[in-house]
Amino acid sequence: MCAPKKKLVVPESVCGRPLGLQFHHESGDLYVADAYLGLLRVPARGGLVQVVATEAGGVPFNFLNGLDVDQKSGDVYFTDSSSTYRRSEYLLVVALGDETGRLLRYDPRTRRVAVLHAGLSYPNGVAVSADGSHVVVSHTALSELRRYWVRGPKAGRNETFGELPGFPDNVRSDGRGGYWVALTHGGDDGGAAPA
Repeated sequence: MCAPKKKLVVPESVCGRPLGLQFHHESGDLYVADAYLGLLRVPARGGLVQVVATEAGGVPFNFLNGLDVDQKSGDVYFTDSSSTYRRSEYLLVVALGDETGRLLRYDPRTRRVAVLHAGLSYPNGVAVSADGSHVVVSHTALSELRRYWVRGPKAGRNETFGELPGFPDNVRSDGRGGYWVALTHGGDDGGAAPA
């Protein structure tokens, strides 16, 4: 049982809060972006959860959120929504216009995490494109999707991919070149919008 000793401690900060989950199909490993505990891996055979990483570029993870696995390369893409505020303070990220979020990539071969982009406004969900050339990231506070090129001649660049009628959370590929986006405070259709 996970129970904090102090009453002022947010229980999830002690016990963890998994927000992003994705299997690597070839290995069978399950990768987990836990808002408080870091990047985790559950081996295909089961057993104890392994902490894969807790920082990148000398900066500790503070609010891990979305995660996706490039099924071809095995690379794990994930977001750290804020380097300033924790998940329990997510409203401050929006209200104060925090721009300390990061897009990160974990390479399971080298066991290293690279910071692909920093200074981001509330990066949340992430989805790898079918060809692995880019990832689509939902930016909650900006109500938009951005495309971040990670391979090929445009690598390192990013651009607006879609403006949304609400605050996006997770984003997933539909397998046909489009994406499904979960929205809160969305438009008239209740919150799900293909992009």
